[in-house]
Amino acid sequence: MLSVSGNTITVTDDDGFTRSISVSTETEYGDDVSADLAEGTEIRATGTVNDDNTTLNATSITTPAAGRVGRGGVGGGSAGPGNGGPRGADAGTPPAAKTAPVVPTA
Repeated sequence: MLSVSGNTITVTDDDGFTRSISVSTETEYGDDVSADLAEGTEIRATGTVNDDNTTLNATSITTPAAGRVGRGGVGGGSAGPGNGGPRGADAGTPPAAKTAPVVPTA
């Protein structure tokens, strides 16, 4: 579920982890997304992940790419490009990527 409080957007990612996205006057919005996000809006945020590995300082927020299909890949479970596949020993560790795609859940 997506919630917005001040300059913080809270989401649950594809792996079920709760993430915080910090926005500022420097954050750019695109793809018909505005700073006034509605609960349940699906977004993709890009920026720098803090040392806590759960907070992203967003440099941009967009909607997921048009034409994106499924979460395919080896073990992904559906057709098309995606980030599916087997998980190793780190299955319980949140990823610390610099780009954090997030999908709010209802």
